[in-house]
Amino acid sequence: MSVYAYILNAENDFEKSLSTPVAVEKFFNEFWLPAAEELGLKWIPTFSAGMDVTKEDVSEILDELSRLKKWAKKHQQMSQDDRTYMISRIELLEERLPQAFRRENAVMFIG
Repeated sequence: MSVYAYILNAENDFEKSLSTPVAVEKFFNEFWLPAAEELGLKWIPTFSAGMDVTKEDVSEILDELSRLKKWAKKHQQMSQDDRTYMISRIELLEERLPQAFRRENAVMFIG
């Protein structure tokens, strides 16, 4: 299984193009969840079970992603490849998440 972000009921090609792979489950459990726990994050851990994200949630999630990215950059126990992979996925999500809410009442599912 993998953690993936996509717009529920995407209405056009642009919305479909925002589908974003976040992490394979093993990687998410090995790095994202422990980091989220260490940092006291509330949104990131819910990604593993799946959650609907609305426009109102975006700023808090982006804040957590920023904190997670800083953690990954400093976490020396990760290999360089793992660090690069995690940071690239965080940055992709940081870019696409705000774009998902151009349409009123859009919902992005992350899970």
